[in-house]
Amino acid sequence: MKVKAHEYNVVICDVKMPRMRGDEFYLKAREVRPSMADQFIFITGFATDPHVTFFLTRNEVKYLVKPFLSRD
Repeated sequence: MKVKAHEYNVVICDVKMPRMRGDEFYLKAREVRPSMADQFIFITGFATDPHVTFFLTRNEVKYLVKPFLSRD
């Protein structure tokens, strides 16, 4: 509903979430607002999972792999 009602400059989204997976959210958001496809950045700790890798590469989305290295 929020994607229908508002335009966003960026959406930072985890791939695996409890209620709706990030890939499902991305595909539904892209259906409603095709222009948002390039505005997603995914975060995942499952980059080696074949299903996650397939989604990320097939849709050519930007993503970051967890855990992040921190610099002090």
